[in-house]
Amino acid sequence: MNQKLLIIGLIFVLFLITSCLSTKQTAIFRQMKKEADTLIVISPYLEIIAFDFREKTPDSVLADLNKELITRVTNQLLSSRYVLKHIEMPALDKDKLLELFNKADNPSVEDIMPQKQTFFADLKGTENPQLALFITYHAEYNSVTTAVRTNSMSNTWGFVPSARPHSDLRLIVFNMQTDEIVFYNFYDTRNYGANSPADMERMTRKILKDIYYK
Repeated sequence: MNQKLLIIGLIFVLFLITSCLSTKQTAIFRQMKKEADTLIVISPYLEIIAFDFREKTPDSVLADLNKELITRVTNQLLSSRYVLKHIEMPALDKDKLLELFNKADNPSVEDIMPQKQTFFADLKGTENPQLALFITYHAEYNSVTTAVRTNSMSNTWGFVPSARPHSDLRLIVFNMQTDEIVFYNFYDTRNYGANSPADMERMTRKILKDIYYK
């Protein structure tokens, strides 16, 4: 009985520690975006893969189109809140970025503490504004379609993908002066596809809402 109480107590303490750290980090982010009048927008990083059940092939054309869409929606949504300064993505250390995502998706108590971003080492202190925004997008879509009868009376057919898409959209906000990551969020879904501009706009608007509302 005492051992069970001890375990329950440890879980409760861990919950309190986690809650406090999360709240502190959220408070920092809220205060910074409330005071910020300028926002650095780093060009999005996209990887879109076409999959035909035999091999996976990068789709650079669709990636470029969605990069333009994400940038356009970001401008439309955030330009009323901030003066936006767009910069091209510096050399990216992809391994360090993936390591950050892994820690953020599977956090320990230590990982909840604000972290330093290490994948844009050249950016520190390059601009006066404190907040910088970076969006990444990884997606796979099935490039094979199957025919389905859409109207049995007229014997018409339509073509639909034979498998559901996968979209993984992520947002990072960090302090340019300290390299500290102050906000992170992601949107992982199989309901929206990379080859649907309407879907892409919905996802982008959804993930930007936390930085839009001050």
